[in-house]
Amino acid sequence: MLVVLDRKTLKPVGGSQFPGEYEVGNYRWVNNERVVINMVKRLPWLETPEYFGELYAVNYDGSKGLMIYGYQAGEMQTGSMIKKKQSTHGWAEIIDTLPEDEKHILISSTPMSNTGERLATVYKLNVNTGILKRKVTKAPVSHAKFLTERSENLGGLPPCWIV
Repeated sequence: MLVVLDRKTLKPVGGSQFPGEYEVGNYRWVNNERVVINMVKRLPWLETPEYFGELYAVNYDGSKGLMIYGYQAGEMQTGSMIKKKQSTHGWAEIIDTLPEDEKHILISSTPMSNTGERLATVYKLNVNTGILKRKVTKAPVSHAKFLTERSENLGGLPPCWIV
């Protein structure tokens, strides 16, 4: 469970809790209102919960909770040109919270694959809707980690470095 406290009174003002085997893993504040949480799952045969790549976003007061990335995040779409969020069979890692952009974060998306392909792609992800906004780059090697660096000449997006 994630609980948000008022700094002056130390009284709870909100938070988030998941049903069943899911628990709150790592979390990151992405703006003054919203937190993105790594959802972890407790499995009976393991000592610590496992992360399966799913991201959940919620306002600090517990409102507007939404699964924004993962295999359970999709919405059905029939006969519409409006882009909806899609289920993604992969693991997400937050690369950068983009402090200058309150609606988006940069994530690394590594696909689940039966063939062993593990080339991560970097996307800009909307934390309010769960829509993958823009493909930034793709890793040339499997299991790559990304770092970012601030720069004014890239149209607001930090360059990604692969390590």
